[in-house]
Amino acid sequence: HVLLGEADIREARVSSPTGKYDVVPANRELAGAEIELVPAMGRETRLKKAIDAIIDQFDYVLIDCPPSLGLLTVNGLTAAHEVIVPIQCQYYALEGLGQLLRNVDLVSKNLNPGLGVSTIICTMFDTRTKLSSDVVSEVERYIAWPGQALGYKLGQLRLLSMRDRHRRKMG
Repeated sequence: HVLLGEADIREARVSSPTGKYDVVPANRELAGAEIELVPAMGRETRLKKAIDAIIDQFDYVLIDCPPSLGLLTVNGLTAAHEVIVPIQCQYYALEGLGQLLRNVDLVSKNLNPGLGVSTIICTMFDTRTKLSSDVVSEVERYIAWPGQALGYKLGQLRLLSMRDRHRRKMG
């Protein structure tokens, strides 16, 4: 496994059928890897070091992380240059946004000083429900506040939602 140093990322990556992109797929062993990383030296930077070995071969590297602050997510945030946050237009999704932004701030302060949230994408927007619009409005209100509780500014943050696209169509 790449994070445990048992495999090189070059060996783990798989080319797409078209050859236009590569992936480094996860497997069931990834959950166990998080436990095995706990006592490991440099555990927070394992993914960054692996990606650094091949970064020059790619225009973009996308890292999909679980919505928690376990070692897998910390590795992803430490290796990232920016964070794109998908948020479902559902009631409980807002509860996790504040915690996620605090987690990004923690990683930025301690492991990856250049890290910040660049985009929030509101997903599963349903034009037939008020809830979807309310969630987007709450996200807008949250990010309009300059993030004084956070160590970085959300200044250039983009919010993408289907609500705006729907408004442009209707207007």
